Amino acid sequence: MFPAVSRVPITQQFADNISGVLFALDTNLRTPYIQQWSMAVQHSFGKNTLAEMDYIGSQSRKLPIRYNADDRSVAGSLICDPSVRPYKQFPYLYMAADEGTASYNAFVAKFQTQMGRSLNFITNYTWSKALSNTVQGGAPVGLNQRGVCLSCDKGLAGFNVPQRLVASGVWNLPIGKGEMFLNTSSKWNYIVGGWTLNTIATFSEGNPFTVLAATSTAMDPMTNFRPNRVCDGRSSLSNTDVRSNGGYWFDTSCFVKPAPNYFGNSGTNIITGPGVNNWDIGLGKAFPIREAMDVQFRTELFNAFNHTQFLNPDATMTDANFGRITTARPSRELQFGLKLLW
Repeated sequence: MFPAVSRVPITQQFADNISGVLFALDTNLRTPYIQQWSMAVQHSFGKNTLAEMDYIGSQSRKLPIRYNADDRSVAGSLICDPSVRPYKQFPYLYMAADEGTASYNAFVAKFQTQMGRSLNFITNYTWSKALSNTVQGGAPVGLNQRGVCLSCDKGLAGFNVPQRLVASGVWNLPIGKGEMFLNTSSKWNYIVGGWTLNTIATFSEGNPFTVLAATSTAMDPMTNFRPNRVCDGRSSLSNTDVRSNGGYWFDTSCFVKPAPNYFGNSGTNIITGPGVNNWDIGLGKAFPIREAMDVQFRTELFNAFNHTQFLNPDATMTDANFGRITTARPSRELQFGLKLLW
C-alpha cells in the first residue's frame, strides 16, 4: 500500500506562491493532422519499359512544439527585455503546445526497364523540400528562440534532403544451362551457371543543421540560442574540400555571438551537411541440388568502394571543433550468406 498523500486545494493564492522552473501544458491541445495530395503521370514504352513522374505534397498542423512562455522577447525585435516577462516569479516556463506546422513538396521521377530475362533496372529521383517550425519527436528541446514569434523559427526540417537519386539493378548472368552462353548440362554448369550480380547506388544531398551559440540573454539554457549570421557560411568557405582544409564544412567566421540581451538573427537548419555517395554490391551463385531446389551463396559489400560518408559537423560555437567534421558513417562492410531455395 502507498502512504496517503495530502492534497492542497488549488487556489489563486496557491498558484501565486509557486516558484521555480515549471512545465506547462496547453489546455486546448488538439490531435495533430496531416493533409496529403498527389498527382502522377505514367507511360509505358513497349512491354518492358516504364516511366513515371509524380508530384507529392502534404501539410501538417497542430504538431507538438515547446518553447519558453515566460521569455523576454519583444515582437518585431531581437532584443531581450526583462521588463516584458509575463510571469516574473518563474525563471523558466517550459510550454508544450500544438502550434507546430510542417509542409512537404516533392517531384519524383521513376524509370524502370527489363532487358530480356536477365537484366532488370530501376531508377528513382526525388527533388523535395520539407519545412517546419518544430522538430521530430515532439520537440524535446526548445527549438524556438522567441515565444512571441514561433513562425520566425520556421525553416528546413531536420530530415530534409533536397535531391536524392537511387539506381538499382539485378543481372542474372546469361551463362550456363538454359542461357545464351555455355548452354550445357555438364559439370561445368556448376561453375559457370547460376551467377547473379546486383547493386544499389545512392547519391543524395545531406540533411540541414542549426548553428548554436551560447546565450547572450538572461534566459534559461534549455532554449537553443542561435548566433548572428554575417555571411552565408558554406559558399563563403574558400576551400570546401574537408580532406584538405582541416575538416571544416563551413566558415566559422560567419557566425558571431549576439550582443548582450539580444537574440541572434541566424535561422534554423540553415546549412546543409555532407551528402551520400554509396554503392552496395552483391554477388550470388546458385548451386542446383535437385529439381526446384538450389543452394545460393552470396557475397555482399555495403559501401563497396569504401567512400567516406561524412556526417554533419560540430555546429556549437563554444566547442573546440566548431565547424569541423569529426564523424562519418560506417566504412565498407563485407557480408556472406547461404540460402536454401525451393
